[in-house]
Amino acid sequence: EVDCFQGWMNISGSGILGEETYISCSYLPVPHEVVSFLYIWPHSVMRGSEFYFMITEENVIYLGASHHDRLSVTVNRTSVVGTTSIAKTATMKIADLQCSDEQNYGCAFHYRAPREISVTTFMISERLIIKARPSPPVVTLETSNTQLQQENVHLSERSTVVARCKANVGRPERGSIGWRVVRQNVIENIAESDNRVATVSDVLSETINCTLEVEQTLTLTVTKQDLNVSIVCFVNNSDFPIKDITVSCRNGSSQLCGQTQAFSILFGEGQDGTSTLLMGGIVLVAGFLTAVLVDIIYHYVCKKKPPPAPPRKSAPAPPPKSPPKDKQEPPEEAGSEVYEEIESITEEEVNSEGGSVV
Repeated sequence: EVDCFQGWMNISGSGILGEETYISCSYLPVPHEVVSFLYIWPHSVMRGSEFYFMITEENVIYLGASHHDRLSVTVNRTSVVGTTSIAKTATMKIADLQCSDEQNYGCAFHYRAPREISVTTFMISERLIIKARPSPPVVTLETSNTQLQQENVHLSERSTVVARCKANVGRPERGSIGWRVVRQNVIENIAESDNRVATVSDVLSETINCTLEVEQTLTLTVTKQDLNVSIVCFVNNSDFPIKDITVSCRNGSSQLCGQTQAFSILFGEGQDGTSTLLMGGIVLVAGFLTAVLVDIIYHYVCKKKPPPAPPRKSAPAPPPKSPPKDKQEPPEEAGSEVYEEIESITEEEVNSEGGSVV
């Protein structure tokens, strides 16, 4: 008869470092068929007692030499999708996934077919692929001509700016660093082969030895067109593709990106090589001196001189001594002098007019 044993294997769970995954070994019992042992192995070839678990027909569980504390197993019966059959399944859970958990796993079924005396082994294997989440990159700016003013970085034209990006990109061969330059919401994607990109280091992480730490730099010589420009560094990883690709880096954790502060160009270079920054400083100083000179002229030439201070008043002379009371002359009647003067003037005017005074 043709061997019709029905066994299969399944790996489920995230498969991400630090998380958990499940390896299931299942078979479909048939009448008069006896599955005496079910093994879960750390590889596709049985090697003595190097199994994780051995489950007997009576569901007795034995631990093998490869067993460790992060492993556990359950045995149950599950429905087979699309049929009325009930399968028997042994599921091994691997907690807190480590780099060393990436390997082949095997299920081995020792069974005796109907009307057979000898025991047959059916084996199946599958590889567990471990994924490692990349870390958001850290981006810094380096230049000898940088001035931080509030939230912006201001550079002189034709100066060189270096953006440095560091990130854990995940598993080797699956992660890399990418660059883009954003000018007024216009994106320039920088190719890996661009000569402005330099890889400083790419080494395995000391803490997670199956992940790659990458450091790169992007060097730009800024021009007048680099108004409010910023540089974005992001991580590409085939295990964790980024769907939300936007102009700028809005969420470093979810987009696996980092972005520099925006920087603008304040001054350029003169044609004769003289720095416009220096010329601007000279003009500024000259303008200040001119303003001071105009102010001096205004105050000391154009404005009237203030009037001289009035002479200081001397102390009043003491009043003359009054004559004795018995010799005092009677006071003149007030207004007598004015009256006589007016009278004499009036008589003259009348005579000149040929009139007479009444």
